[in-house]
Amino acid sequence: MVRNPAHVFRYYQDNPLTFRLLVYILLCSSAVTLCATVFQIAVDYRKDVRDIRTRLMEVEISHARTIAVAVWNFNDEQIHNLMGGILALPDFEYMEIVTKTNDYRAGEKTEKMSISHQFELPRIEPEEYLGTILITASLEAVYRRIKERVLIILGSQAVKTFVVSFFILFILRHLVTRHLKAMAEFARLLDFKKPGQKEEERFLKLNRGKNKVEDELDRVTEAINQMIGNLSKAAKEMETQARIQGELDAGAIIQKACTPEILPELKGYELAAGFHPAREMSGDYLDTLIIDNRYAVLVVADVSGKGVSAAMYANITRVLLRDKETLQISPSMLLTALNRSLRKEFHANHFLTMGYMVVDLKNSTLTYASAGHEPFILIRESDGEISYLKPSGYPFSRLHADIFDQRLVQESIDMHPGDLVFAYTDGLTDAENPEGEMFGEHRLVRELKKLRRLPAEDISRALHGRVRAFSGAAAQTDDITMIVLKKQAMDHKAEKRTDNKEEELCHAAGK
Repeated sequence: MVRNPAHVFRYYQDNPLTFRLLVYILLCSSAVTLCATVFQIAVDYRKDVRDIRTRLMEVEISHARTIAVAVWNFNDEQIHNLMGGILALPDFEYMEIVTKTNDYRAGEKTEKMSISHQFELPRIEPEEYLGTILITASLEAVYRRIKERVLIILGSQAVKTFVVSFFILFILRHLVTRHLKAMAEFARLLDFKKPGQKEEERFLKLNRGKNKVEDELDRVTEAINQMIGNLSKAAKEMETQARIQGELDAGAIIQKACTPEILPELKGYELAAGFHPAREMSGDYLDTLIIDNRYAVLVVADVSGKGVSAAMYANITRVLLRDKETLQISPSMLLTALNRSLRKEFHANHFLTMGYMVVDLKNSTLTYASAGHEPFILIRESDGEISYLKPSGYPFSRLHADIFDQRLVQESIDMHPGDLVFAYTDGLTDAENPEGEMFGEHRLVRELKKLRRLPAEDISRALHGRVRAFSGAAAQTDDITMIVLKKQAMDHKAEKRTDNKEEELCHAAGK
């Protein structure tokens, strides 16, 4: 038992490693505790803020229509009742409704520690603008809860840290440090020239009780370098294996989420697609949408880079694109809105190209736009003429985000029976053979001319087969994605019946 400071100092001199271990354990435990506390508080804070934002969005979803009807009917009493009910929700402190004829306010608005959500009232009549709603939620309760959690966590962790540290110190001293002192004393007194020294006295024997099995302490001088080398090698192998497995798992999930399993059937058209990742994860993005049973949206995109990051950006793009339902039939409006969303997600060294097509199944028109993507290839059935549909447009990136709208152009063409439109990513043309020669655009056009009269699905399969045959034993280095759109050709009898019908209509109009 240490009874006074002098004994403590002497104990420190006799056991410096023990004291240093105590200090290191306390420091490391405190650091881990602090980091864990900060992480937990950050997670709790983000969760609380996310919950508040969710409640704000739920107000828009569940109450916007009711409020709009009340504003339309000039029902002030109902409006005030609705505002009172909304402000009764946890953390909500202020709400205002601004209309063309009147403003309604409830609660007290604070400038600090608050979150606001503003949205337009749904329109009762398509052309009639009603106004906007602003709802503010206070973060004061969130901060109060965070402070309470910090005090509770730090207090409990501090007690646990000190108790555990002293127990660990006792165990280490009993199992390790006292034997290290014995080894050091033995080494200091060891003298092979000492006269009369017996052979067994040259060997260290640790006082570890009876029936002790040999362990690392008995082999430390001869095995430490080998142990360190083996541990280092094993750790690197485990890290590499974990990283590879993580990428494979993430890639499988992203791939399944981003790729349509079944293509829609388009009346009057044949549609086929090919999606061939170079690895388990793909940075290409392929998608199809049907809108109002009239419009078919076809999307092909390519994210820079490889691996999990590219696949994640492709998945983010899919989510953002599908979220903008009202803009999907307008390529230029959709790409413009997508640029505003993606600029917040992309890092400086990433970019994404996209080809976006909308097929009007009723009027047989194709409207398209491109965000710096490879041109669409059009082959007319009438004369086999090749056209490159290349509307101007920058890729999605931070570099071009501010000037994206200035360059974007939307174009349209009429689709005639037998016409073929082909969209793809550069993994197809960049495919290399063992000699390093690329498949190239000229081979692609040549093969499309040969295959253009086949069904769309056969064109997709045959084209991929010829790319793989060209590559031979060379490994696929980039993802290959393609879309084949072909307007079904009319048979001669159907064409003749249509022509006769048109002549009859013209003759009747002339009379």
